[in-house]
Amino acid sequence: MSSAQLTTEIGGRTVQLRPPATVMSSADMLTARSTRHSFSRSMLRRAISHNWQVTREIFDIDANGVGTVIYRIDAEGQTFRWVGFSTDIPDEDRTDRVIAKHWDITTCLVEGDVDAQRLENLRSQVPLQEKGRADKGSLIWARANKSMRFFNYVADCLASGNQPDRDYFGNSPYIVRSTAFYSNGRFNLVPFESFPANHPLQVPYRPHMLSAWMLREFSIDLVEHVAKAKNPDAAELTEDWRRYLGVGNATGLGLVPYALNHPLIMEAWAKAREFSLASALSRTVDFSNENDRANVALVSDLMDKAIAYFTERDITPGDPFPTDASIVACLTSVREHFSKQIEIGGEGDVALWSDLYHYASNLDAECASLVASLITEITDDIDNLLRVDEIFCLEPTMTVAKTRQLIAEHYQWVLDIDFDDPRNTEYMWYLSKTNEEPRRIKRVEVNKPESELQIGIARRVFELDQLLAQTDDDETIAQFLLNNPDQRYWVARVQLMSKTVYGEARHNALNGDFLPLSLQRFQLAMYGMSNYNPKSTDWLRVTLMTGMPSVRDVSDESESNWLFVGPPR
Repeated sequence: MSSAQLTTEIGGRTVQLRPPATVMSSADMLTARSTRHSFSRSMLRRAISHNWQVTREIFDIDANGVGTVIYRIDAEGQTFRWVGFSTDIPDEDRTDRVIAKHWDITTCLVEGDVDAQRLENLRSQVPLQEKGRADKGSLIWARANKSMRFFNYVADCLASGNQPDRDYFGNSPYIVRSTAFYSNGRFNLVPFESFPANHPLQVPYRPHMLSAWMLREFSIDLVEHVAKAKNPDAAELTEDWRRYLGVGNATGLGLVPYALNHPLIMEAWAKAREFSLASALSRTVDFSNENDRANVALVSDLMDKAIAYFTERDITPGDPFPTDASIVACLTSVREHFSKQIEIGGEGDVALWSDLYHYASNLDAECASLVASLITEITDDIDNLLRVDEIFCLEPTMTVAKTRQLIAEHYQWVLDIDFDDPRNTEYMWYLSKTNEEPRRIKRVEVNKPESELQIGIARRVFELDQLLAQTDDDETIAQFLLNNPDQRYWVARVQLMSKTVYGEARHNALNGDFLPLSLQRFQLAMYGMSNYNPKSTDWLRVTLMTGMPSVRDVSDESESNWLFVGPPR
């Protein structure tokens, strides 16, 4: 990796980036946290700054919560509608698995009007999900299930005229769980490449986050409606509760193949995190400058909120995530150091942010990641980094020698793996026919190489290098591929990744020590998820949009109010 690739220009300054050996390691990814650049916050910030308006057009729901709703979204000259179909399925049908056939809620986000004929067409297709087909102008299909324990509890509380007990939800503040969001050509949905540059939803995952935001809104409207059906004088959730309750989600091994098979997306997401961190670390503080003092006050306030939040929560998630108590201990030390540095102050430019981050880094990786998310609150939007063209173009005239040089320069971590050691190929990945989801199993337990998913990126690049080593250095890649046509993708990948900084996650997914949670957490943090609650080394539960404004208080422009929000008092 050249030194030039580890610097970039941001705001007229040349800033230093963290090396890919750190950023794309399992250890670093396992500490990833959402930031102001995560998709959910970026979407909501856009909605507020551009005055998006949401109105409820149809709410045809019966006393059992069954029926149809339509919410209208007016956004920058564009009109969208979020259409939801709510039913009440038997408990035995309520599952988060892909193989589910029925869901409590199925939804679609569409462009334009929804007249009676279009509504009936959507009603005939959307609840079918994988078996249905979208109409022209459909952007997102999604589905969700009620958490019967939480949903019924909230409905009963409201029906009795009370707000929920603040201690009831623990680490899971939601009443519905999303189980899938489909988009971008699937089921004939609109491909996002067709959106012009000024389209309000042209940033990747913004349509998904809008759909999730509306799902949360509907879940709250739905539980209040069910409560009022029980008692016309039922209470409504306070605004604090509407903000606190998010959307639940359970995420498993399916995220691992996605991350490993979309290196250009991983590159974009890592850059979004690293560019904003580098920008913050390169900034100095002049205590005589009003804007700089405001930034210091903002980070100070957020640090205090974080300490109070983790202190009150005091939850011990499963390994490998740290306890809240350990986070509080490290963050308290960082806060004390920060206060001393502020007190010292100084004249002119003070490298306050760099000092703060490096102090946290010397204490604990999780704490350093948390501090990184706090100080990037002072950075600018980086939406332009997130649009990705995933086309792999082969350079056929490149020589074998040059290709091996690229592997040596950019995949040394692969060449350092001993693939003669059976531990480094101990597991294989396959698609379960029963559950229609990726699974991993010890290779000795099944002898079906034809069923293996090709996500052993490290092994495949290693094998490519071995084949190239047996070929004349001056031979072109075109000639090499005539004899080795199955290597075309891997050659193109090596050539393309040599032009990136963070394209490859430095994980050997075939090794028994590989921890899927690291890749999962990295991706979930980019979505804006929180409340990581691992159930094993392979899957975890999370929530989305906890603490963020509801449709009713979307005019609240203080993003610091969205962070470290505990249960209402």
